[in-house]
Amino acid sequence: MSAAFSCAHPAIRDIRGHQDYTAAVVRLDDEICYCYHVSMRKLVNFSRRVKPLRPSEMTGCLGAGTGCGWCIPFLVKIIIRIH
Repeated sequence: MSAAFSCAHPAIRDIRGHQDYTAAVVRLDDEICYCYHVSMRKLVNFSRRVKPLRPSEMTGCLGAGTGCGWCIPFLVKIIIRIH
């Protein structure tokens, strides 16, 4: 069984007051970037090594965040959590 990585508390809302869909518990082996098939584990390990300050710096991790953009909120949460 893979470990879990909580991106945020479930009660957190986005700037419009909507439920933050990145607030769910995500397992390390879950695919986060669907365009380039990048897992949470790869993103977390990359961010621990490189220590990016913004999501655009996470593109070095197999192109995550450069396709449709769906994973960018997750990239932001990972960066916040690592720092």
